[in-house]
Parts: sequence; structure tokens; C-alpha cells
Amino acid sequence: AYFIKFSHNCFYNFLRNIHKMKVALVCSSYPPYIKGGGEISTQLLAEGLKAQGVDVVVIAASDLNSLEIINDVKVYRVKSPNIYWSHSSDAQPLFKKVIWHIFESVNFFARVRLLPILRKEKPDILHTSTIEDWSPSVWRAARRQGIKVVHTLRSYTLLCPRATMFK
Repeated sequence: AYFIKFSHNCFYNFLRNIHKMKVALVCSSYPPYIKGGGEISTQLLAEGLKAQGVDVVVIAASDLNSLEIINDVKVYRVKSPNIYWSHSSDAQPLFKKVIWHIFESVNFFARVRLLPILRKEKPDILHTSTIEDWSPSVWRAARRQGIKVVHTLRSYTLLCPRATMFK
């Protein structure tokens, strides 16, 4: 009986604490701007966490700066910190794509654009998924703020310039 009571109390405390958690989801795009399944998966994750009582904020790259609420989720759209927003990559010439990939490896501007939002929102966890436009430099920015980082591998952009793993 003691074990059951102890387990119940631990589970209750976990559920009580999850409601106090704040998660920032950083992504290259968020609906209604959909290029592939990553945006849909990110929206499902954001809305699912929100339904469980987690405070969620989405920070998505875009071609403009804005703040909106979509299905009760706060969405910051931030002008892409790269030379163009990856959502429009099909229309870009080859030389711009090469420059984009060079910036993508270590993008100082990504940290500069992300930090004010992190300082304002104060998330416990930064979760990246479709990291195009942001670069891995956002992980360092989050860690320096004491924010735990989680990454879901949805594309191969970090490993392959085409993000397909095909030649």
C-alpha cells in the first residue's frame, strides 16, 4: 500500500509540475505556411503540449516579423536570420543557395534574433525540429540562458546540403 501511495504521489507531482513547464518550439516554418510534414508535426506537438497544460510558444522563421495566436498557441514569426527564408528556396539562384548554406553552419544573426524572445518568454526547454534558417547556433544561445535543448531530427539538413541524403 505504501508503494502505491508513493507512486501515486510521484505521478501526481509530475502532472502538477508539467503544467508549470514552458516550451519554446523553434522551427523553419509554421502553419499556415506548409512546405512539408515538419510544419504539421510541429503544429501537432505544440497543440498537444498545450492541451496537456504546458505553456507553449512557437518561434518560426518567416519573411516578416509578427506575433499571432493560432489555436491558442502563441506564434512569433521572425524574419529569417539567413539571406532568404528557406520556404522560398526553390526560387533562389545557385549562388544564393551556396551563401545560405555557409551562413547556416554558424549563423550569428539567428542568436541575435532569438535571444530577445527567449529572455521575454523564459522557456524551460527549447525544442528544435526543422532547424533550417536558424542553424545549430540557437542551441548555444539557449544553453547560455540556462535553457535545456531538445532536437527532433525531421530532416537531414544538418548532414546534407540537399537535406535528402541522395546524390
